[in-house]
Amino acid sequence: MDLTGKCGFDALTHAVSRARTRREALTLLGKGLLGVAVGSTTTLAVASFAMAEDCIVEYPPADLDNCPNKRHHPGASPSVNGCGPANSVDLVPDNFGPVNFAPGCDAHDRCYGTCNSDKAVCDADMADAMRLACTNQWGDSIATWPLLAACYRVADTYHVAVAVGGGSAFEEAQKEDCECCHPVQPTAVYCFCNDTCYPDAGSCTASCKASLGCFTGICEPATAEQCAS
Repeated sequence: MDLTGKCGFDALTHAVSRARTRREALTLLGKGLLGVAVGSTTTLAVASFAMAEDCIVEYPPADLDNCPNKRHHPGASPSVNGCGPANSVDLVPDNFGPVNFAPGCDAHDRCYGTCNSDKAVCDADMADAMRLACTNQWGDSIATWPLLAACYRVADTYHVAVAVGGGSAFEEAQKEDCECCHPVQPTAVYCFCNDTCYPDAGSCTASCKASLGCFTGICEPATAEQCAS
């Protein structure tokens, strides 16, 4: 549904912008979008939020701890950059001698950037991949054991680095791939043609036998007073 160009939306836009909390803004937005569905004069378009299914979609999430029904955002894909940090000077080598750690680091990036991943599992899988690369290069013979042990120590150092210091990178990667689906609370609808409160817009318009449009006088989100009787 194209929500633009049909009705004025300045009033609700200003109301949402003045909301004191994100939950209050979502509540206002949900009511505004319901107003569109039932023919109110209020319409709202906000880039970060969109109506989908029976929820308000938020992307990217402002707070992963307040992100209900967290799921993959269509079109998002994790980025990889080897073993160094993204968007900064890369001083972390991808190799230990002939051993290439980059595939394990890239898999770690993809794991971080997959919505609902477990950070500890991502970190452990990276360490396992690095240690396997060490073993594939030097085996486990006595002759190569010093090189293998040194390679293991490097792999373990990388693991400790991401386990201890990778929290912010994990959070940012999750925000790039996840969207929130905030449930829309059921809102009663008041029908002006017969001064009656209905549980949804369909019941209202079925009783009024009126087509919906961008004008007032048919039905709108009800107030507590209108549904009190």
